[in-house]
Amino acid sequence: MSVKLEYFASHNLSGAELDEQTATILEFLENDDLTKTDYSPELSGLLENLHVSLSSTLGLPQTGIITIKDEIKYWRQKANQKSSSRSERESTQTFLHILHNIDQLIDSIDYEKTGSIEEFLNSSHNNLDELWRSPYLYPQQRMAGLMDVLGE
Repeated sequence: MSVKLEYFASHNLSGAELDEQTATILEFLENDDLTKTDYSPELSGLLENLHVSLSSTLGLPQTGIITIKDEIKYWRQKANQKSSSRSERESTQTFLHILHNIDQLIDSIDYEKTGSIEEFLNSSHNNLDELWRSPYLYPQQRMAGLMDVLGE
């Protein structure tokens, strides 16, 4: 798969058309069906690099995390990789369990009750601490992205 810059330069596309094409490409790259198909490691790497590059160009977080569900999706994809070791699968399951807890907390917030928000903050703090202190070493960059998402 070789796409050259000249292709885009030779096609005079408006900004709206480029945005629409980029959104379509990102949607394809984020599609859950991609994880169900066995791609070669080289192609998987290229697709991941394309996703990161497009996200970066559009000003999205480098980790690609926009919501807690994005982070859960990332770890689900890692769990579905056939090449992962037993310890990688265990760490992924641990991360997913904690992330699901945080997602449930978000869903249960009653924004009209101050106590609900305080409870969410305390519980999220505990869950993030558990995630960070897990023996499987949660990646620092992903933790920073996750904290940014929760802070917004």
